[in-house]
Order: sequence, then C-alpha cells, then structure tokens
Amino acid sequence: MEIMIWTSPAFCLNVNHYSKMQLDWEVSISSYLLKVKLRLIFKFDDIGEAKKELCAWVKWVRHCRIAEFVELQRRSMRHKEHILNTIRLRVNNARIEATNNI
Repeated sequence: MEIMIWTSPAFCLNVNHYSKMQLDWEVSISSYLLKVKLRLIFKFDDIGEAKKELCAWVKWVRHCRIAEFVELQRRSMRHKEHILNTIRLRVNNARIEATNNI
C-alpha cells in the first residue's frame, strides 16, 4: 500500500495565507473592541466603575500584545489621574486644543 503525503508548496502557501488572514482578522477585531471599550469608559457617571473598567481595559491590553495599544496603555497609566479627573468633572481639553491649532 502506497501512502501519498500532500506537501505541495502551493498547498502550504494557501494554508499560510489563510492563517495570516485569520490572524489579521483577529487583530482587527481585537483592536476595534479595545477602542470601543476605551471610548465607553469615558461615558461612565460613577468614578468607581470607570476606574474599575479602566483597570480591566489595561489588563486586556497587556494580554493582547498589539504594540500600538500597549504603548497607549503605558501612556494612559502615566496619566491615570488626569483621565479619571476628565471622567469625574466631564471636562475635556478640546477647546484648548482648538485654539492651539489656529
């Protein structure tokens, strides 16, 4: 009995291409969900809930290993009190930034 092993280079290329497409899809979905969750944190009225959700978001980002989000997570931890003050006071710096760009 003869056993054939299908090791065609074209087959391997298709499998690798499929794996890369699947990984790209997973990364883009994770990126979108991380972005949405961060935006929703700013909608909380209760500062305690916002702080808890921010910590959960940070934990999620640390495990996702998407470089851009990891850098954003580091920056957000440096400015954690400022972020929480923004949520607490409902004040942002949009007007200041707008006048800086004139």
